[in-house]
Order: sequence, then structure tokens, then C-alpha cells
Amino acid sequence: MGLGIDENINTYYKVTVEQLIKASEFEEKKRKNLSDDKQYLLGEPEPEEGKIETKFIKDDDLPDTDAIPISIVSREEWGALPRPGGEEVFTAKVPFVHQELNSGTSQCYSFEECSRIVREIQRRDKELGYSDIRYNFLVGDDWNVYEGRGWYVTPEKTNELPKYHAKYYEVALIGNMNRPNHPTFLQSKMLWSVFKKGLEELKVMDDQNFTLIMKNVDFYPNLRQAA
Repeated sequence: MGLGIDENINTYYKVTVEQLIKASEFEEKKRKNLSDDKQYLLGEPEPEEGKIETKFIKDDDLPDTDAIPISIVSREEWGALPRPGGEEVFTAKVPFVHQELNSGTSQCYSFEECSRIVREIQRRDKELGYSDIRYNFLVGDDWNVYEGRGWYVTPEKTNELPKYHAKYYEVALIGNMNRPNHPTFLQSKMLWSVFKKGLEELKVMDDQNFTLIMKNVDFYPNLRQAA
């Protein structure tokens, strides 16, 4: 299945989740040349005193995509500012997810660090004119997913994706795409677990038309090969 270019949205692509996971896995192995021992990079914290600590998880220890455990951290737990009230809510099952590869922050590897970054993102988004944090969910490298607007509140209407207003979730992978190991394979796997929860457990997503929309498709050089 090839990549579907949406002609109505300049440089945006419709990508299946399977394509994204295949490409992410390939890039992760290629970056660290780990195809023989089948280890997957979890993340590289910022250098401390000239050293970079690399965290690995064995392939045998990595749960299957369908079963990878995730914890969704509530707004209250990460210390969100109060909801503004009067938000627009979804009125039907959601068929699309817009994945933002770049939250414009550093990556995070602990609950405390990720919570601080998510609070900063909320403050930044409000300063930019949003009524609240712009994302429905944010995925960290600490095995946690952070609730933003959540399952039922729509992203605000903008000029970025007007055709899809009130039809998509906005999800960010915490980190900066200019760093060499972002996004991590762990984040891509966790992202799929979020989708599985919405599709199968909560039944809030449209399983017949579910599509991932992403702009920075060329960040995965072999996404086209995985198609």
C-alpha cells in the first residue's frame, strides 16, 4: 500500500500505522547497527559531563505491538492548568490522527521530567493563542502517555488542517526531530498502543477509516520502501 498524498493539504501524507512502525524499526536498527542482536534504542539523554548514557531493551523483552503496556497520565497528575471550559467536543467516532514528530522540546525519560516539559508546552501553547494545550496526547520516552485535551475534546480549528476539523486527534512525540534518535522506536510502539486503546477499548475511533496523517514523512527515508 503506497503513501497517499492529500492534494488538499500541501506536503501532508496519509500513512498507515503499519508503515510507520516498519520504517521506525528499520531506522532505529540502522542508526545503531543492531540488526544482529536485535536490540532497540529507547533513548539517549542529554549529554552529562561529556558522557551519553544509552538505554537499550532486548528484543525478547519488548512486548508485542498489540500488548505494549502504557500508562496515560492524567492532566491532574502532570499538573495542568485548568481546562478553559466551553471546548468543542467530538460528535462522532474519530477517523484521523495527526502525528506531530516534533514537540519543539528536549526528550524526557522520567515522569518528573516529562511532566515538567508538558507543563511548559501548555504554557507555550496558551501564549501562542490556544485556549489550552494543543495536543490530545503526548508520548514520552518514560513509558508514559500524557493526556492533553484527551479523548473527547477536539483540537482548535486552525488553517493547518481545515478539512479535518473535528475529525482528528492531535498527537505529539515529545522531543526535537533535529536530534538524531528522535522519534524513538519505543515512542512509535507506544503511539500504536494509544490508537489500539481508542479503537478497541474505548470505541471512540473509526476502525473502518482510521488513517494517520503526518507532514514530516521524509524524516523516515525508508517509509516509502515500507509502503
